[in-house]
Amino acid sequence: MEPGNWQDDASCVGSDLDLWFAGRPPEQLAAKAICAGCGVRAECLADALRLEDGLPSSLRFGIRAGLLPAERVAAASRRRTSWRLYGKRPPQRVM
Repeated sequence: MEPGNWQDDASCVGSDLDLWFAGRPPEQLAAKAICAGCGVRAECLADALRLEDGLPSSLRFGIRAGLLPAERVAAASRRRTSWRLYGKRPPQRVM
């Protein structure tokens, strides 16, 4: 896999985009199931967290890496905590 081309290997390639922005739990579960077995889920989550860094909750949409916006906020918080605990610095945000 070439750097930056992880999206080509995502399990969601070719899926209906509406599935990733579903508002009802049954449809959300279908999208999450696709993500569950995806080989690039970690890259997807890292990309989502990078893109959403500093955004208010009202501007976060859809399912990324199998997580709803509120779940991604929690994941970002856990990452920041682990960086503090283990002395690692978070990657710098590229603009």
